[in-house]
Amino acid sequence: MVQKSPRSRPAGESASTDHANSQSASAEALIDANQQNIEALMEANDAMVTGLTKLGEEMVTFGNARVNAQMNRSVSLLKCGDAQEAFQVNSEFFQEATKQYLDEANNLLTLMAKMTTDFWRPLETRTNEVLHDQGDDER
Repeated sequence: MVQKSPRSRPAGESASTDHANSQSASAEALIDANQQNIEALMEANDAMVTGLTKLGEEMVTFGNARVNAQMNRSVSLLKCGDAQEAFQVNSEFFQEATKQYLDEANNLLTLMAKMTTDFWRPLETRTNEVLHDQGDDER
């Protein structure tokens, strides 16, 4: 019976060197993966901050427009000659305000949907990369 000889190693290389090299490669792979994860999280964070900023700006702009409309209505009411005219001014004001509030709700929902999509996109991309890499490792 012929016995197989252990794999020959270059001078100075030992099993502990193989183990250390393996650990070093594993650590580098982990660091690289963590860096990619952090980059995806930072990109998601940037998307959220950008989205929240746009949302805030939209709400401030809308709020200012509503305050101005209220002040204009007050001026119009002061100019009314009778109760019928004041009722008409108020009726038009509330009809327009209702329409504007509904439009604003739609605008805010659109901005929130975009913010949510933009937030999850880098995380979804990174997850797909990891799953793809996992599939490659299993083959």
